[in-house]
Formats: sequence, structure tokens, C-alpha cells
Amino acid sequence: MKTLTSALALSSLLAFVGAADAVPLDHSVVVAAVHKAATRNLPDTVVALEVYGVSFRGSVDVPEGAAVSVRVRADGDEDWIGRFNPPKANKRQQAELTESQREDRDRLKFYQKYFSFVEINNTFYREPMIGNFLDIERRSKPSMQYAVKMHRSISHTKTWDIDTGKRLVRDHVTAVSPLVETGRFFSFLIQLEDRVVRSQKRLDYLLAVASEAVQEGLDVHVEFRHISWHEMHPIQALKDCGIGICNTEIPPIRHAFPLKAYATTDKGYVRYSGRNQKTWVPEGEQKTSKERIAARNARYDYLYSEEEVRRRTMAQFELGLKVSSVAIAWNNHYNTQAVQNALFNINLLQQQLELSIPP
Repeated sequence: MKTLTSALALSSLLAFVGAADAVPLDHSVVVAAVHKAATRNLPDTVVALEVYGVSFRGSVDVPEGAAVSVRVRADGDEDWIGRFNPPKANKRQQAELTESQREDRDRLKFYQKYFSFVEINNTFYREPMIGNFLDIERRSKPSMQYAVKMHRSISHTKTWDIDTGKRLVRDHVTAVSPLVETGRFFSFLIQLEDRVVRSQKRLDYLLAVASEAVQEGLDVHVEFRHISWHEMHPIQALKDCGIGICNTEIPPIRHAFPLKAYATTDKGYVRYSGRNQKTWVPEGEQKTSKERIAARNARYDYLYSEEEVRRRTMAQFELGLKVSSVAIAWNNHYNTQAVQNALFNINLLQQQLELSIPP
């Protein structure tokens, strides 16, 4: 298995705590659990074990990593304060802090005490700027890895115009160059909506715009959510162009792309968004920000059972046989459920590795 001959990265990305009445997650408990997972002793000559992951809103959001990385979606930093995030400080308080204290209040640096992998999500809402990535690179430890979600003007286009898409991708490539130059870039992610049905025009568009980054040496993964894409032709087309496929799980709605262990490049990618079919499509129109947040939280409100996580862990090892690295994202972020699932996932992977490593 390739993951045993290379450094294994187990990425655990902490989940979003969305509601005001969510059960509080004690900061010290999370830190202790993550630290324990990150410091398990295994033979260095066989496998290096490291917990990756992180996500925060406003600056960056969450990534993926090397060999087998498990992440949890984290969003909305206000809800994380006192649970995982360090407290905020105003300008006056900042001026009174020592350099060490300021380091501890820097959330990106704080996360890096426990994780080495981030998927940047705010680039879906705001086009990436090189200045932001220069700042991220400056504040990153050498082993940090970043995945970057492409802007919605690329993935949620209504025109599927190739020239426009290529231009936008070239802007993305320029923006992330500080991470590329220092070896901290993992992949771009093009995430399609579950209502996007396959057509030749859309496939041609995806191949053309993704290839704009691939030809510059940058990885791109495409996440299909509609069953119409589950055919040999589009998957083989991705492989022929050196574009990755992101295996994804959404609730078992009638038209959902099935969860698989496909690989079209040397990097595997899996995302779990829960199986809450009842709330996946919100009822009525959400007119206020509060209503939209509530609908989003309900959509990802799902805790995988231990048996469900065990089955998915076995599939992760199956994918690991095909690639040199696997990124695993737990996106059931509401109410810290992704934290529970990701940490259990990590423990299962560790147990399997201990069984796989010869005495």
C-alpha cells in the first residue's frame, strides 16, 4: 500500500458549531484529543503520522493533505471561540499583548500547533488575491498544505464559457503562486451543485478550465454531485487530462452521484457531507441571513454512526491502494459532529496501520 511507504498524513479538520444552543465543546478536551492523535508513536522508518487540518472563516477555511488525511469542515469562527478558537482581541488589547500572546491569538498559527492541512473555502465567495496568499504563506509552517476552492463564477457558471473560465483560472493560478513556490499547495477544488446535469458542453468546459491549471503543474479535483456524471466517459476524460475526481457523499436523494473510491490522478480525495435527506433541500425561501444559516446548519446536521465510519475507513484504504495520497474531508460540520467522526476515523486508521506494520 502506497500510504505505508510514504509519510502518512491524517488530517482532522474541526467542524462548524452553528447554533446558539449547540452543546458546548470544551476547548481543552478537543486540544487533548487532537494532540493525542497527532503524537501516537509508530516506527519512523515505516510511517510518519501527523494530524492535518484547519478551517476558519474570513481569512481561510479548510484543506486536505498527504497520504491519508482526514479533515473536518470548520466555519463561522464566532461559534468556535472558547471551544477551539482562541479569543479575539481588540486593538487596545492587542497592543497590551506580548509577542508570544499575539502568536497564540493568531488563529492560523494556533491551528498549526495541531494541524498541517487547510482547505481554503472563502475563495468560493471572493475571488482569490495574491496578497492574501502571501500573508498565509508568511504565517505557515514548512509542512503546511492548502487546498483552494475555486470561485463560484467558475463552478456555478450559467454560461459555461470556456474563454471566461480559463481567464478566471489563470487569475487563481497567479493568486496561489506563493503557496506553489513553497510546496504548500495541494489542489484546487471545483465543486458542482447537485442540480448540474451532465452535458458535453459542460464537460468540455470543465476539462478546458481545469487543464489551464494542470498545464502549470497545479492539481485540480472536480466534485460531481449529480448521477448523470457517473459514466465512464467523463471519468475517463478527467484521467486523460490529468484532472482529479473528488469522491463525495451527499444524502441519498434520487439523483445523487454515488460515493465511490475513484482515482483519476495520483491524489485521492473524499468528502462526506452527511446523509440528512430530509433537510438537504430547504423548504421555502430563506429571506434573512439568520434563516440561511439555519438552513445550512440543518443541511449538514448528521452524525455518522461508528459502523458507518468503519465502512468508510475501509473504502479509504481501498482508495489508498490506487494513489500516493488521500485527502478525507468530513463536511457534516453542524454541532461539532464532524469532530467526532473525524477523530474516530483517525483512530481507526491508526489501528489499521498498526496491524499492517510488520513487527
